[in-house]
Amino acid sequence: ATEATGQFIVNPEHTADWIALFEKISPVPEAILFFAEGCSWSPQQLLSRLCALTQALIKTKSETVRVLFCYGNDAGNATFSALDAFFKSIASEKPAYKFQAIGIDSAATEPSLPVVLATELAQESAHHHVRYIDGKRHVPRLSLVDMAVVDMAVVDKQNADQEWRASPAGF
Repeated sequence: ATEATGQFIVNPEHTADWIALFEKISPVPEAILFFAEGCSWSPQQLLSRLCALTQALIKTKSETVRVLFCYGNDAGNATFSALDAFFKSIASEKPAYKFQAIGIDSAATEPSLPVVLATELAQESAHHHVRYIDGKRHVPRLSLVDMAVVDMAVVDKQNADQEWRASPAGF
């Protein structure tokens, strides 16, 4: 990490850069915002960068931290399904680390980004993945299925397309 006029330049794929940054701004902030809107990172680059950040947090012995990863809802679902799995793995190994992916409509004007971030930071139990669609907060929900009356081919298709529903805390 290099510093120039109060700004830090970090190569997000280098754990050492994250560690140097955290040492300069010690203690590590309670919340870290990571934006990917409009970027052209591949899924591998994205996961590599988040992995480097996670390794730095572990090596600097950060106790609790929230990482809010914001992206445009028009991004590919496969990438963010991988992120969701990564965030769940982190939560099981480091429960004090709260990683969350937040999808925001690129064209939406309401709610504004500051309102979205304030809403998510205020949530006691953050979902690993939240999407704002048409201004409303949505979280993934599982649906119960009566296996006695369902064709398994249909169930497999339904499971492939995760269902999103508006959350009670929505706008």
